[in-house]
Amino acid sequence: MCHKFWWLAPATVKGHFSLGDFKKLDITDLIQTPLKTSSHYVFFTMSYYPVFLVEDYGEPRNHHALWAQTSDAGAGFLYHVVGPVNNGAMHYDPRPTHSSPKELMTFVRMTQIGCISSHDLPRMDEICRSNQAPIMQMQDGQLLYPGTPLRRCQEWTAETIELLKDAGVLVQR
Repeated sequence: MCHKFWWLAPATVKGHFSLGDFKKLDITDLIQTPLKTSSHYVFFTMSYYPVFLVEDYGEPRNHHALWAQTSDAGAGFLYHVVGPVNNGAMHYDPRPTHSSPKELMTFVRMTQIGCISSHDLPRMDEICRSNQAPIMQMQDGQLLYPGTPLRRCQEWTAETIELLKDAGVLVQR
């Protein structure tokens, strides 16, 4: 599970700053070392949401998606591509969820792959959107690009995970 972290920074830090300007605290620091109120420091929190690779039943291969859980009740955001690769093209279809993907009848498995900062939810969507959805690759059951492997939701999801890691949005906590 991802955690909430508290950050302590000098009050003089204004404008552009780096994380080196801050001291990271976790809940044990706060319990063991009570902080005195001071006008010399600014105190704020940063929440991290768990991100999961979700697999739903599908034919001929299971459907893959990414899900960021934003509440303990199961609400979150699902990021995936949907549509046919035969006689059509897939498209990016982000959407909010009100319950865990585990509640779906087609649910197969869910694996946590990292966390994202609550502030990075918009960036996650931008990065997902920037990875082009698979184009039409077949027509009437015939490959349009023989010799080129089919690219479906599984490949799009794997590529997107790497893009999120490279951007520093998907992190291990």
